[in-house]
Amino acid sequence: MQLENCPYDSTPIEAEGLSGGSVLISCSNCGAQWEWHNAWLHRITEPDKEAVRAVRNELGTVHPD
Repeated sequence: MQLENCPYDSTPIEAEGLSGGSVLISCSNCGAQWEWHNAWLHRITEPDKEAVRAVRNELGTVHPD
């Protein structure tokens, strides 16, 4: 699996190596964070819904109801 962009708002993600071989993956826009270790991926922090909504509106990927 390749995680290059945030699945919530398509912002490029940042990765930081942690002790024990884990990697902290984070989105600088919405604040979502995941811990990745081998085949295990666990979300640590939920995304900021307003930040995600703003980016999606800007990209035109949200359709009004």
